[in-house]
Parts: sequence; C-alpha cells; structure tokens
Amino acid sequence: DCKVAATPMLDEKTLKTVRDLCAKIGKDN
Repeated sequence: DCKVAATPMLDEKTLKTVRDLCAKIGKDN
C-alpha cells in the first residue's frame, strides 16, 4: 500500500503514475 497515493492533493494523472509505481514496487518486493 502506498501512502502517497492516498494524498488528495495530487491530480488524477499524478495519482495514477504514483499508483503504477507503487504497484511496480510492490511486485518487486
């Protein structure tokens, strides 16, 4: 789970990018 992805200040595009990165990191671990 990524805490940054839960930040409402991020715009939709940034949010999607962060979630994708978090998903990638989660799979690597």
